Amino acid sequence: MKRFNCLIVITKRTFRIFLTITIVAVSSITFAYYYFNKDFGTHDFTTSVNTIKQDISKPLVQKGKLAIIIDDFGQNRKGIDEMMSIKRHLTFAVMPFLTYSAADASNAHKKGYEVIVHLPLEAKNAPLSWVGPRPILANMKNDEIKQITLDAFENIPYAVGANIHMGSKAANEEHVISSILDIIKEKNLYFVDSRAEDHPIAKKIANDRGILCYDRDVFLDGNKPKAYILKQLRKAGDIALKRGEAVAIGHVGTEGGKPTADAISEMLSEFDDKNIQLVFVSELCK
Repeated sequence: MKRFNCLIVITKRTFRIFLTITIVAVSSITFAYYYFNKDFGTHDFTTSVNTIKQDISKPLVQKGKLAIIIDDFGQNRKGIDEMMSIKRHLTFAVMPFLTYSAADASNAHKKGYEVIVHLPLEAKNAPLSWVGPRPILANMKNDEIKQITLDAFENIPYAVGANIHMGSKAANEEHVISSILDIIKEKNLYFVDSRAEDHPIAKKIANDRGILCYDRDVFLDGNKPKAYILKQLRKAGDIALKRGEAVAIGHVGTEGGKPTADAISEMLSEFDDKNIQLVFVSELCK
């Protein structure tokens, strides 16, 4: 009888051990199954996995930065009010030594736009009167070029860089561009080569000297109808998306004015839909 009772105790103990092992094994298998099963119902873990899978499966949205420079502030008033009503980042290039030069620069800065100097350089087959007062000529000495450049920055408040007005002759001369870039570097500013000359050289000289310099990619207007300007804006946007950034140049006054401002305004929603961001030139490097 004593032996029988002992056997019963051993059997009960063995059963408890077996039952415990079985419960642990089943629980482990169940947990493992649900842990790795992709159809785990509404569990938080599955929600996270599904969310990650959805995010990965979404195509990456390509972004592009487009800097639009508007030349010829300081003189002709056509389109200035319309251009200064566009609530986006635009860079305004102001010609120095003119009646409205300082006023346009100050007003643009006050309204939140970026200001640069629209530096007048001698052009081929064009009278100097078209270039503006105190133009930089191809045959000038370095010191004279530097002095005009310094005076231009003094005349245009809030300027953070410069580009070229006309210049198809003088901008081909290495000593001219080098003298201008000496001042740009001294002031720690940037330069934009409008690329109106036959053989643009500013970018290479600037790169060799460690000066921030951008090339113009697209001219928007040039006394053209709005339909043409819209096409050019789309072209600039496509370059920005493909390359990551682009620089386009338009005008106030007779070369552009209200049609250019209207075209830019009309394109804003399309730029937003395509994830093209209008930026200041200074924001291209950020």
